[in-house]
Amino acid sequence: MELTQTDSAYILSLPARFAGQEPKNATALVRDELDEGRIHHLEVDFEETIFIDSFGIGCIVSIAKQLQENGGTLSAINLHGEIKELFEDTGLDQLLTIEETAPGPRPTSVDIKLDLSEETTDGIYILSLGGIMNHPAGSDRFREHFLLALAEHKKILVDLSELTFFDSMSIGVMLNMSKLAKETGVDIRLCGANMIVSDLFATLSVDKVINSFPTREEALENW
Repeated sequence: MELTQTDSAYILSLPARFAGQEPKNATALVRDELDEGRIHHLEVDFEETIFIDSFGIGCIVSIAKQLQENGGTLSAINLHGEIKELFEDTGLDQLLTIEETAPGPRPTSVDIKLDLSEETTDGIYILSLGGIMNHPAGSDRFREHFLLALAEHKKILVDLSELTFFDSMSIGVMLNMSKLAKETGVDIRLCGANMIVSDLFATLSVDKVINSFPTREEALENW
């Protein structure tokens, strides 16, 4: 993996397996250039990449968001097979431009699932979601953790900052859990939704049913 510069763009060339530790390495590789605002256009080259996991997707989303905040743009080039389909099916092409597709068939695979982590701060239960919330695999895992939290906590914050995609069937599960929370006297809030998830929430009026905040800090303030 390397970061190179041309007259028109920086190019981040990804390894064959963009998973595990590699997304962290990619973030570290571009961090200084992003923080200094030197990258105006970044091309992420998937020519050698045949496997990507949810950490890899999260890395791409994080870089795209920072570039947008800096007024920059992100492109993906030389995508193969299932990885290209994943980008299109999950709406990632709204965050970046797919400029070139690698010629010819090439075996690829993806391992994108829902990642969950839990913590409690000042009596507030925080359930952080990452990867992809799909139905039924992802939504069932979310429901299981949420129901357990309902039995023990009166305030639940669902942090979506690392979540790449949220399908419409899972939205139904989220709304059902919100309704159950209200019936049992539990206050639920959402935070950190990216552009793709925010657009889906707005379309389905989820933000009118569940209090949503841009950041975790704003969600926790005065709660």
